[in-house]
Amino acid sequence: MKNTQETTELIIPETLNQIVSVSGLDKIRAMDHAMKFVPFMKEITELSKAYETMDKENPSPADVKTARENRLAIVKLRTGSSKEKKSLKEGIQTEGKLLDALDNKVDSSATSMEEKYEAIEKHAENLEKEQKEKLKSERFEILKELTDMASHYPLAEMQQESFDELVNGLKLAKEAKIEADKKAELERLEKEKQEAGKREEMRLENIRLKSEAEENERMAAIEKENQKKELEKVEALRKTEQEKSDKLLEAQRKQAEKIKAENEAKLKKEREENERLAKELKDKKDAEEHAIKQAKEKVQQEESKRLLDEKQAAKAPDKEKLRKFVAGIELPQQASGLSLESILIENEIIKKFKGFKGWAEKQIENM
Repeated sequence: MKNTQETTELIIPETLNQIVSVSGLDKIRAMDHAMKFVPFMKEITELSKAYETMDKENPSPADVKTARENRLAIVKLRTGSSKEKKSLKEGIQTEGKLLDALDNKVDSSATSMEEKYEAIEKHAENLEKEQKEKLKSERFEILKELTDMASHYPLAEMQQESFDELVNGLKLAKEAKIEADKKAELERLEKEKQEAGKREEMRLENIRLKSEAEENERMAAIEKENQKKELEKVEALRKTEQEKSDKLLEAQRKQAEKIKAENEAKLKKEREENERLAKELKDKKDAEEHAIKQAKEKVQQEESKRLLDEKQAAKAPDKEKLRKFVAGIELPQQASGLSLESILIENEIIKKFKGFKGWAEKQIENM
């Protein structure tokens, strides 16, 4: 048996054998299924070999012909494999249906018998349960007339004495509620009656107030009209008086303007004369001050020139001495063998020295 299994494994292609090994079915049963698909797989493998030698980029007419023939052959193999699968699955599904039918029959028979035995086994318990349900229903019918909370009470478990007390209490509460509702209704009707009386009083009062308001408005309109007429008379009188006043004020204004113009002309003439005299006086004063200033400046210039001449004459020997001193200042002979950078520095020193001598000579001359 083992040799037969090994032989079967050798016959099955590796691609199918991998699927068999992870299927989870009994290995012999799985191999038996796999053997049904071995011929299809072998022929597909054989037809695939020609693909490896074909020119995929530029196929020849022979390659095209072979490709078509092999493709159609592979299509037949693929559809044939699908038909085989369908046939095998139909057989398996039929077996499954048979197993389901057999199990269902056993289950229904067992369930029916279990229920019959359980009815005998729990007869007393079921009878008690039925009695409790009946008692609960009867008590619920009684309570639902007395309260909306009937379903909240443990009606099947309550002792009869407790239930009777509950019923009596709920009846008393209902009667008290009915009495309270009657009292509340009577109070509501009385309140509505009182409010209706108040509304009627308010309606009559509003009619009276409206009538008074209308009369007051009529009298106010008459008073307003009389006041308007009186104001019109006063306004007419005021307007007449205003016109008289305006005429008088206009005459006074013209007279004032005339006097003002005459005074302004007189003041202008006097101001111009005063300005002329002041200008003449100022011009004469400016001329005198200018002459005095020029005389002072001439005296100062002559004095400054005299002092400068005396100073220069006194300093003449010192200038000559300083000229000789500066002339005697000379640089030593230039160094030899210097680098380019040192030569540039030396030239800058010579330039600064000459500049210093020039500055010193100017200082001497300005003494």
